[in-house]
Formats: sequence, structure tokens, C-alpha cells
Amino acid sequence: MTNARHNVIPISPRRQTVRAAWVGVDWGVSHRRAYVYDADGQCLRGHEDAEGMLAARGSFATSLDTLLVALGVHLETPVLMSGMVGSGQGWREIPCLGTEVAPTALARHLVRLQGQRFIVPGYAQRQPHADMLRGEETHLLGLVLSGTGDGWVLLPGAHSKWVYLTAGRVVRWTTFVTGELLESQRHMATMASLLEARCSDDPVAFEHGLQLARSGMPLSQALFSVRASVMNGAIAAGQTMPMVSGVLIGAEFQGMAGILPEQRSLHLIATPALAGLYQRAADVFGWRVNTPDAHALYGVAVQHLYQTGVRGKAHTHI
Repeated sequence: MTNARHNVIPISPRRQTVRAAWVGVDWGVSHRRAYVYDADGQCLRGHEDAEGMLAARGSFATSLDTLLVALGVHLETPVLMSGMVGSGQGWREIPCLGTEVAPTALARHLVRLQGQRFIVPGYAQRQPHADMLRGEETHLLGLVLSGTGDGWVLLPGAHSKWVYLTAGRVVRWTTFVTGELLESQRHMATMASLLEARCSDDPVAFEHGLQLARSGMPLSQALFSVRASVMNGAIAAGQTMPMVSGVLIGAEFQGMAGILPEQRSLHLIATPALAGLYQRAADVFGWRVNTPDAHALYGVAVQHLYQTGVRGKAHTHI
């Protein structure tokens, strides 16, 4: 298990070649994170960019090769990819697993593409409602391997996931399209111009949005209420973004409160910026939060997948 700090750093155009044993790529809808590891599982380099699924669609192989060259990694280096790269709009659609497969068994289900390219499959849920996990399963594996993987786990993002683990197994989960809704409001809604207004991280506006959600107001009504608040002068245009963010994030906590009124503790796996927002929301809604290092959890998981699935040749090939 690696104890290295996983600092995400920018690529230098003159980056020297490194002796990488493997590379992990967390390929999301709008963002991509890559980590370079040595044979001992130490993270040598990290990088984050906007080359997510939507940007890379139709050119995943080229996009990955360009990334590896920029990171100073030989193209023959094994690469383990998780996330939307394995979706129908990704590099190759990889069938999702059922919840009978424990996260610790994911290495046996890695799918090998050409060369040393591997995709981690996600999970599909049919009951109590249809849902999917793609990418989050890798962080969940890291949490399970760390020995703290029971209870509720919150993984926010474009598609925010609330996952329940028991005895290291995925039992059920719920998805909120929080980040995707925020982007749609920014680009297509009547509030788009307000959301582009210059603003800071206004904690008062953010908490006001949380309280709107906590009141039980339906989400579509709460979003219009934000717009009306600007129009009638109750808030400044620059407060629109943090208030909308509060409404959307608050809707997650309000929805989960209705499902589990007695449970109020969770593991929060998120980037620092999102972790701060969700921690503030958790405080308002009365949830106790444990915040493990998301980068480190990913490193622990990818090391396990590499050693067991790639070196151990437990993967499948298509």
C-alpha cells in the first residue's frame, strides 16, 4: 500500500522521461486525472486536465498517447483506466458488473484493449432503482483496502454518487446529476448570464441555497426562486452561482435524509474544492463526515489492480 502524497501537478513540455511501472487514468465526463507510479507504488507524477469523455470522444487512443508523451512515460507502459472511458460514449463500452462482485475482485474483471491498455468495469444496479457506477468503483476499492469501507460513501462530481457498503461490498447506491445540472444551468438556462457574473465563494449565498433545499422546496421551484431573488434585488447577480450550487448540493442531502432519516455519517471522497462545499452542506444537514485522501485511495486501488490483474494476468481480453 502506497503512502506517497498524490499531488496533482501540471505537465511540463520539457518533462524528462521517468521509469514508470504503470499509469492510472481516472477518465470522467468533463475532467481527466492521470497518475504515474513506480514499481514500489509511489506516485511520481500527477496531472489533471479538461480532456474528459466529452472532449476525447472519438479520439481516446490519440488523446492517451499524447498524455503519456507529455508525462514522460513510454507508450508501452501499462495503463489502467476507469470511468466514462468504458461507457457507450467512451473508448470501448465495457459491460458493468453486478453487486455480487466485490470491489476486491475487480482485478479479475479488468478488460484489456490493444497493447497494455486496461479498463476497469463499473457496476450496474437494477433494484431498488436502475443506476450505474463508472469510475467510482476504483475509489471504493481503495477505501475497502484501507479497512474503512463500510457505511455510506459520497463521491461528488458531474454525477454525484451516494454508495452504501457492507463488509466491503457495494450494496446499493443513488446518483444525483448535480454537476451536470449546474453546467446545464450555466450554458442553456435563463440564469446562464447570471451564473457567469463575477462572484466569489460567497458562504452566505451558498448556505441560503442549502436552506432552500432543506425546506423541502422542489428542485425546479428552488432554482427559479434563485433567479427571482436576483430579479427582485434580494441578492446580487454575483451571488447566483454559490446559491445555485447550494440548492443543487442541498437537494442531495435532502433526498438522502428522506431515505435514511436515522443515519448521519459518511465517507466523503472528493477533490479539495468539492470536499469543502460538501463538508459545509453536511454540517448544515447534520452529517458527520470522514474525508480520506481521494488521490491516495485511488493509488492504493490501482496498485492492487496492477499487481493482481495485470501482472497476475487475471484480466480478460477483447
